[in-house]
Amino acid sequence: MKKRIFFSFAILAIGCCCLTKHTVRIFPYAIPSSLPFHPEWELSSLLPSEQMQIFSQPYTYLGKGEQSIAFESEDHRYVLKFPYHSHRLPPSWFHWIPILGKRYEDKLTRSIHKSHIHDVHSVLLAFEAWKDETGLIALHWNRTSTLCRSITLVDEDQKIHTVDLDTVAFTVQKKANMIYPALEKWMESGQDDLAKEGLSRLVKFLYQSREKGIENEDKHVEDNMGFIGTCPIHIDFGHLKKSERPCDPEIERKEIQHLLLPLKQHLDTSYPELSQFLEQQYSAILKNA
Repeated sequence: MKKRIFFSFAILAIGCCCLTKHTVRIFPYAIPSSLPFHPEWELSSLLPSEQMQIFSQPYTYLGKGEQSIAFESEDHRYVLKFPYHSHRLPPSWFHWIPILGKRYEDKLTRSIHKSHIHDVHSVLLAFEAWKDETGLIALHWNRTSTLCRSITLVDEDQKIHTVDLDTVAFTVQKKANMIYPALEKWMESGQDDLAKEGLSRLVKFLYQSREKGIENEDKHVEDNMGFIGTCPIHIDFGHLKKSERPCDPEIERKEIQHLLLPLKQHLDTSYPELSQFLEQQYSAILKNA
């Protein structure tokens, strides 16, 4: 009997060690059924024709950030973003023990619940206040039974997943082209006018965002912004917050110069003419303020 108890505790200890060493990110994680329905989260109701257009095509892995995993639609017009949740992976035998398995599931549900509530605030702020600035089309943060749609996802390993959209959290965003590749494409194809238009709009957009009280805590513009045509948007809306700081044109000009310094240094080397044009746009902030 003592040997059996000792053996059980030895297995448990080994399992606990394994539990602390292996972490996985699950996506899309299912919204816990225990999470209450929040009517204030119901801000988006896509028309049936829009649902058909957006969800009737497969989506392929595009990339991942700190908070979400993104998939691009087959027609390259939309991006579907799923928040992901990191958690410890238990050993395979863990769920064979009813008490431990139940405790683990309860803990995971509470963790997902907490993460879900935390993430929704930045998403709602972006959707309600800055829909145009972020290119957001739809969000789904409640567990529902109204979409009645599944979608096909192709992950980074080319594995195919079928996901019930009623059970998961996601956002739909217009597909934008990253700043550096967009500028390079325009310049290499002789469309210098589009490159200059994009840069001019980018500087104005950053200033107008500050006028609206939009502040991005992540300062890597080259990774977090992009162009739809020549119109800039905030691709990563997870770090946007409302700023109460008064908008001063001179202060904002200096801050925008600092934000775009890596871009200017890149243009200094690759396209000096564009670099000079970008420098001129900073002065335009003060003239138009």
